Amino acid sequence: MKDSVDRRQPPSRGHLAHWALWSKPRGAVIYLATISLAAIFLSVLLLVTQPATSADLIMLGVLVALGLVAAEASRRIERMRRMITDAPHVNLSSVWTLSAALVLPSGLASAVVVVLYGHLWFRSWRRITGFQPFRVVFNASNVVLCCQFSAWLAHRIHLVPLDPAGSGQELVKLVAVMAAYFVLNSALAAAALALLQSDRSLVRLVGSPSENLLELATLCMGAIATLFLSLAAPLIVLVLLPLYALHRSVLVRQLEEAAMADPKTGLLNAVSWSTMAKKAIERARRDGTSVSVLMIDVDYFKRINDRYGHLIGDRVLIAVANTLRDQTRSYDLCGRFGGEEFVILLWGAARDPAVDVADRIRDRVHRIEVEDVADLSVSIGVADFPQAADHLEALLLGADNALYVAKKAGRDQVRTVESS
Repeated sequence: MKDSVDRRQPPSRGHLAHWALWSKPRGAVIYLATISLAAIFLSVLLLVTQPATSADLIMLGVLVALGLVAAEASRRIERMRRMITDAPHVNLSSVWTLSAALVLPSGLASAVVVVLYGHLWFRSWRRITGFQPFRVVFNASNVVLCCQFSAWLAHRIHLVPLDPAGSGQELVKLVAVMAAYFVLNSALAAAALALLQSDRSLVRLVGSPSENLLELATLCMGAIATLFLSLAAPLIVLVLLPLYALHRSVLVRQLEEAAMADPKTGLLNAVSWSTMAKKAIERARRDGTSVSVLMIDVDYFKRINDRYGHLIGDRVLIAVANTLRDQTRSYDLCGRFGGEEFVILLWGAARDPAVDVADRIRDRVHRIEVEDVADLSVSIGVADFPQAADHLEALLLGADNALYVAKKAGRDQVRTVESS
């Protein structure tokens, strides 16, 4: 399940009257309360109106037990993942909640969600600084509604009870239910984040592509678990080891990304950028192609810090970093070298195309609006391989010299090694 709600807030106090929720914008409070109350109302209604057989109760116990075993096995991993991420988070519980939606009466599926999220809160999340109780309530309510809708859709399209023979049509129906779960979960979480925070970028609202891919993979495992439970229940234990391995691999990836990234902007840090840039230049040397290095400096950044404060200065750096990301390709290397200085390696770009990219970046920076800061600009130096230099250190020196000339010439300019 994809969790939401901004974690950048003060430590929690457990009493309901002291929840940080009450300090949030009124629209956010109303939205979160509405989702939570809707989930509670539907769950109680379905528990009362849908009879549960002894087989249902046994299946409930199996799902809860498996979910708790999986959560306990990966408790330390989950806690570490929570501590190093500040974006929508996938906790892998969808394996069990999707299964519950498809094999249990809807009221009992809600009970599975409540038990699993209560356990995650008590064992993994409650001691994490800034992780608020209202966040858990909303996220659990989100999952409850996703389960209810998925169960309704599965019955509506005659997916359940599952046909042991199976068919291509059954597969299409199962994929449709998974897609509905994913879309509703993402939409409810994104709406909450949009109401709670000022940063409404796509990544902040719906998560990174890798996190969304992880959620889809988790739902696929949930579909497999559902098939096991419906057709050969003892086989369900085979899901546990792959799920644990997936959880570990995700943590390793997140730790690697955290070690490589500049914590303020999310771009590559200086060490990681240099390591990857050296490899790119060696590859360009072997392939006989060009690369260019852009050295970028935010003009008069010290004045911005002195006048508006470091918090606004940090927002300027983040906005510039986002602009660099938007104006380059996924395989170009964008990094922060420290302070207000950024660096880009453009793969396969000779001097003239690199200058075009630099001019486009300079133009886009003019359009950035951060609080009361106006007229932002950058100066850019460009050096290309192999014409200007044949190794990384010389390229950086050339781009830095060109940047110096651009600043001396009045700033807000692009200069190349030749033009400097």
